[in-house]
Amino acid sequence: MNVDWNKIRVVSWDVDGTLYNIPKMKVLAFLTMLPSLLFGAFRRGLLEVRAIFDFRDRMRAIRLAGGDLSQYEPPVERAELLEYSSRWWAPATGKAGLRKGVREFITALESRGIRQVVLSDYYSDAKLRVLGVHESFHTIYAAEEIGHLKPSTVPFEAVLRDQGIQPDEMLHIGDRDDTDGIGARNAGVPTLIIGQDFKRFSALTASLQNTPVKELESPNEAT
Repeated sequence: MNVDWNKIRVVSWDVDGTLYNIPKMKVLAFLTMLPSLLFGAFRRGLLEVRAIFDFRDRMRAIRLAGGDLSQYEPPVERAELLEYSSRWWAPATGKAGLRKGVREFITALESRGIRQVVLSDYYSDAKLRVLGVHESFHTIYAAEEIGHLKPSTVPFEAVLRDQGIQPDEMLHIGDRDDTDGIGARNAGVPTLIIGQDFKRFSALTASLQNTPVKELESPNEAT
């Protein structure tokens, strides 16, 4: 892990698998769904969960084909899918909670004056709210709204334009090298992948806090 924190102006966060642990969330989602499925809502719940999985399968195929969503027509309105996700996935995400050390790292970035944004493939407002970090982010981007999924460089380039920064002034944090890593690097953006480039968010917090703030040279000193 080698980050020039004095150069970084914006940190972009992936959500699923980065802010929280997906396997833990899935177990909790099953336990959350079970009572509803057993007592009167089995058919509706099954149809909604199947629609969510079908959507993810289609997105996976589009990702492998390059990530361009322009030709995709969902069989179910996206608003309905978001409602299903809020009903079944969001409560489990809240119960899973943030990965250890995430909140402290977010606070450390805030104290350093580094702007934080979300760059996730999918709309993530509901998950960010149940995780209690929605207000920590300056802007929330969804690659599906931009029209290309990671590892396309298009989402990263859109964030760079919108934030008015150069690629080396942004750091992207994600959990998958085949999406977050490749997309960010191809856009010239430094990236850190959890489990590959670092194991604990406490290490990122320590790295940031142990990096002295570089003082800007005065005109006289520069000459």
